[in-house]
Amino acid sequence: MRVPELVVETRGFHKQDPREEEEAPMDRQYVGIDFHRRRSVIVRLDSNGERLGVHRIVNDPFELSRVIALCGEAPQVVIEATYGWYWAVDLLQGLGAMVHLANPNA
Repeated sequence: MRVPELVVETRGFHKQDPREEEEAPMDRQYVGIDFHRRRSVIVRLDSNGERLGVHRIVNDPFELSRVIALCGEAPQVVIEATYGWYWAVDLLQGLGAMVHLANPNA
């Protein structure tokens, strides 16, 4: 008997059944975004946790796109769900990033 695939959907974010997750490629980058109203700090890590770069940007779609372009294919991105995060998440998903929201109060 085949177990049906579990898909959880919340505000446009999709998560597949964790039993079917793929192993991360060795060159995958992990990105953390400290998101503020006007400026943000973006930290890029490789799959070994080594820091690849720290980028301080003005919150602008072109600036964010420029930094994410350095992250390779389908980077894992965590971003604070603070004031005005919607446009950034939409942009990141459009660029192929797997986006995870972080609770800034946690």
